[in-house]
Amino acid sequence: MKDQNAISLLSDFIYIQSVSADSTRRGEILKAVEFLTKHLKQIGFDIKLIKKDQAPPLIIASLKSTILKRPYQDGQPTIGIYGHYDVQPEDPVQEWKSSPFKLTVRDGKIYGRGVADNKGHIIQNLTSIKHLIEVKKLANNIVFILEGEEEVGSENFEKYVKEEKDLLSKVDVFYITDVGMHNKNIPQILYGL
Repeated sequence: MKDQNAISLLSDFIYIQSVSADSTRRGEILKAVEFLTKHLKQIGFDIKLIKKDQAPPLIIASLKSTILKRPYQDGQPTIGIYGHYDVQPEDPVQEWKSSPFKLTVRDGKIYGRGVADNKGHIIQNLTSIKHLIEVKKLANNIVFILEGEEEVGSENFEKYVKEEKDLLSKVDVFYITDVGMHNKNIPQILYGL
């Protein structure tokens, strides 16, 4: 994420038409995977792609904290973050006031396919972790699980996750930043899933 701010990075991500429901956009799904793995590696994450036939790959990215262990703990806690890089189709296109795959800022709001579900959240998480690393305050290990078929039912997700049971069983808490809002400008926080 060299010298790119969060909005610029999000704009580049929104531009990728990773519509999992459209098999003709398989190349776009792979571009989204390439985009994410590139930026995760730049931060220092180890990457593993889990693939099955033509299904979108699951990205598992892990990063160990370089901050010294806290004296009251045996090891650093590990935070898991779930997200998905696929998006819904843009139809009906005529209802969009701007191009769905071009990030647009209008009246202080950001528009583009995936901004709120779930590309915006992924970029928010990536840039936050990058910042914590830069200021030497990342005190937790991080594991990302980023899937590419959430919008079509996550058919392979359970199989993929079982393949990574050893790593994922070490995660102390998972954050799923793909939830609704309680009300306008009031986030909804669910726990105990």
